[in-house]
Amino acid sequence: MLPTKTDLIYYLIVVGIGVGSTQQMATNTRLASYMGSALISAFGNFFVGLLTIFTVYLVLTFSQRLDHRNSNPEIAMMSPPPPKIERVYWPYCAGFIGSLFVAGTIFGAIAIGIALSFAVAVAGQLLSATVIDHTGFLRSPRRPLNRFRVAGVLIACAGCSLSVAERVKDGDIGMVVGFSALVFGCGLILPVQTCVARNLAMRRCQGNSVLATTWSFLVGTLCLGTASGVYSAIVLTGSSPPTLWDVYNAPGWAYTGGLFG
Repeated sequence: MLPTKTDLIYYLIVVGIGVGSTQQMATNTRLASYMGSALISAFGNFFVGLLTIFTVYLVLTFSQRLDHRNSNPEIAMMSPPPPKIERVYWPYCAGFIGSLFVAGTIFGAIAIGIALSFAVAVAGQLLSATVIDHTGFLRSPRRPLNRFRVAGVLIACAGCSLSVAERVKDGDIGMVVGFSALVFGCGLILPVQTCVARNLAMRRCQGNSVLATTWSFLVGTLCLGTASGVYSAIVLTGSSPPTLWDVYNAPGWAYTGGLFG
């Protein structure tokens, strides 16, 4: 069965997201070189992302209210009611999981490079997402395994292994394997974060994905802000922590990682 035009549009969107993920890793790594800390760079990433998604949420909310005022009352009454808000709070940890992914991939990209980090992270994401699809983890739609999905996972893992092996020949084995394992673990938790964020949207935000994303960025920003403060107070004691001049001196594009996120 050939894909429809709608399917092709979604495929292009996913390709764009993949390109954006690469740019996010590159800009975050560059920002870390100015800040002198991967944690502070991740905090800057989430803070910019929070401002961006909150602005989008305000614009969409305002436009929806205008449409509601201008709409026909009879048609508005016929629209289905929004989902009920459930009394569950664990979905808010989506932002915490996302902060772990961003911080971990920055550490990995600094140590082993962007290309290898991205390849390892993608392999972890594909493996985790395939398991989640097959099991229907956290109310996600079930998509049973088939030979094509298994082949795709095996090819991705084989490519990842070859990339690591090639890099091991030119560098320290312990460092390359250790940071590759870190980034692979970050890749494994990212699909879990997506499932948790989906539950946040459906069970706490009445199906509003933009509001759920805003909450995720807020929680992630608070987590990384706290971690950066502790890191600056303990690890950077006696050294020169990042100053406002460092923040100002970094190029503007280095802060666009939050936009891609």
